[in-house]
Order: sequence, then structure tokens, then C-alpha cells
Amino acid sequence: MSVFRSSREIPATPQAVFAAFQDPTWLARWWGPNGNTNTFHRFEFRDGGSWLFTMHGPLVSWYRVFENSAFAENARRFLETSNEQNMERLAVEVGRVH
Repeated sequence: MSVFRSSREIPATPQAVFAAFQDPTWLARWWGPNGNTNTFHRFEFRDGGSWLFTMHGPLVSWYRVFENSAFAENARRFLETSNEQNMERLAVEVGRVH
């Protein structure tokens, strides 16, 4: 199993940040690289749950499915950059509420 970690200081309460992950409507607004939006088809926010979503980019829609850990490792550079953009968008979203 591959683990991707990212950290960022967000100027919001822990409750607001948790809510931004827990609510699929809110998550759809900020998850993904800048310029992308999401349609969540399945969102099971629990241990062992899964997500199924379509990410809509400025020119295309695509799915991210990792068939094995070797493929996931090859995608790490892209994912780390994208996750930084996620954190920037998250900070803006939770900042709107608090």
C-alpha cells in the first residue's frame, strides 16, 4: 500500500477543516488541482469507505484509479503537486466561512 502525506497550516478551526472533508458538496468545490471541479458518485466518509468521483478539468474529465502500488509510486510527483493545490483551495474555502 502506498501512503501520500501532505501538511499545511490552515487558518481555520479544526472543525471547519474536518467539515470541508466530510461534506461531499463542499469537498467537490475545492478537491483537485486549480481549475478542476468534481462530481461525487459515491462518498463513504468512514473507516474502510470509498470515494468514486469524476474530476472535470478545464478541457477534460478523468478518473484516478491505482491498480497497484508501483503505478501509485510513479504518480507521486503529480499527486504531491496536486495536493498542494488542494490545500490552497481548502484554505480559501474554509476561510469563507470563518
